[in-house]
Amino acid sequence: MRSPRILVVDDEPHARTALAALLRGESFDPEPPAAARTATRKLDNFGPRIVITDFKMPDMSGVDV
Repeated sequence: MRSPRILVVDDEPHARTALAALLRGESFDPEPPAAARTATRKLDNFGPRIVITDFKMPDMSGVDV
């Protein structure tokens, strides 16, 4: 069975990579794109079960993602 995929969107690199590492340790398959606009392009290809996003980012809000 494939690990559940999670899209992790945060403009803060340390927060994004730390959360992705924690999720990997719990047997999830996180994808941490560097920017919100990149994340929206990955939605269809990556097919995440859920999206964890920062609310306030410079290029797009978490609600818009």
